[in-house]
Amino acid sequence: MKKFIVKSYGNKGEDIVNKNYAAVDRGGEYKQLTIDSAWANLSDDEVETNNDPAFINKVVRPINAQDGDLLPVSTFKNSEDGTWAQGTAKYEKRGVAAFIPEWIPDNCTQCNKCAYVCPHAAIRPFVLDADEQKGANFTMLKAVGKQFDGMTFRMQVSVLDCLGCGNCTDICPGNPKKGGKALVAKAFETQLAEAPNWEYCTSKVSSKQHLVDIKSNVKNSQFATPLFEFSGACSGCGETPYLKLISQLFGDRQMVSNA
Repeated sequence: MKKFIVKSYGNKGEDIVNKNYAAVDRGGEYKQLTIDSAWANLSDDEVETNNDPAFINKVVRPINAQDGDLLPVSTFKNSEDGTWAQGTAKYEKRGVAAFIPEWIPDNCTQCNKCAYVCPHAAIRPFVLDADEQKGANFTMLKAVGKQFDGMTFRMQVSVLDCLGCGNCTDICPGNPKKGGKALVAKAFETQLAEAPNWEYCTSKVSSKQHLVDIKSNVKNSQFATPLFEFSGACSGCGETPYLKLISQLFGDRQMVSNA
């Protein structure tokens, strides 16, 4: 090894060569570690189960974990043409934002501008009927609009999908008479309790877009479910909000071609 050290680093000077010699000489050093004998009898952790699609568990997650080379060819049966399942991003839940918007209900005017400008569809308005309200463990407001009679309103942030760009907090007009903006940036760790609230809203609360004309104004447009979400675009992207809005307005008859 020392012969090849000279060959590889000889032109770098004697000091570099000697340091590599020292590394080789110390390579045989070791320190004995004491292993607790009780470890031999430790029970295995319970395997966490979920109801996610098999494609997510067997293909997407191993690839995201950089274990794609370990997947057998049979994993890609029926995908020989390169076809990839759609909507996989919503299962990634990266949690990469340093700061997350916190909703302050008392200051909210229910204008939905925050959801309108969000590049990632990570903040959305939800309207809950009486049955949906029963299982909700979070603050809600009386929904504005006669079409929402008896219903409540909730602006919900997906903590694990938000990229922390701040577009929503910037655009929020808030209510100056009540103390300012309805969205304030807070540290990621302080908002983790919102994750199950997002899960409830997206899985248990039905869309109320049929109750409004989603094409009449900005507010109504955001009651439509985005069909373009969590794109992976850069934080604060100025293009994806347009794509998201188009999917809300025309997604039921829209085809997107990507070069």
